[in-house]
Amino acid sequence: MRTIAALVCSLSGWVLAGCDDSKPSAEPQTTSRPGRVVAVAAKEPAVDPVEEFCDVRPKASAKPFSWPDAVQPTPRRASGWEWVNLWATWCKPCVEEIPMLQGWQKKLSADSAVSLSFVSVDETPEAVDQFRSKHPGMPPSARLIDAEQLAPWIGELGLDPGATLPIHVFINPRRRIRCIRTGSVDEKDYSIVQRVLSDRS
Repeated sequence: MRTIAALVCSLSGWVLAGCDDSKPSAEPQTTSRPGRVVAVAAKEPAVDPVEEFCDVRPKASAKPFSWPDAVQPTPRRASGWEWVNLWATWCKPCVEEIPMLQGWQKKLSADSAVSLSFVSVDETPEAVDQFRSKHPGMPPSARLIDAEQLAPWIGELGLDPGATLPIHVFINPRRRIRCIRTGSVDEKDYSIVQRVLSDRS
């Protein structure tokens, strides 16, 4: 009986050995490079600073810019690029950036003609006059004579009617809007404004 038991154990061991998962494969495995199924994280495309700066970026074929009748006096048509700034005396960011914008306009005009037009959205002309008396360095400004016309006007420009002041509109020599920016700008945006104004489309 012991002889038979020993034989059975010997055969069982041989069969189990044939099913051993730890047995080396006939073909050596390598780990020097990942297989084709290993996923590689894709890089996100770089964001164009101009596209990020502009809240609205109309096509070059967009309809020409025109002033609404509610803006008085209507700013004189520029021969080159025109930069329109919508502001208000009660808008602190608007007031704070105006001296910087004037300085930028002078620097930008050294390369090509760039006019800067200010349009107040204050409800009364007295508000603007009082502000100017306290700030004699304030540049001339037109005014939207009916504040209720602001929402439909900026809506026509492609902005949400509740867009935040200040609003910057960049118009090329062909009278096409090339960029609209809501909110104030700061020193780091100067190079982006230069790029906007170098658009030849």
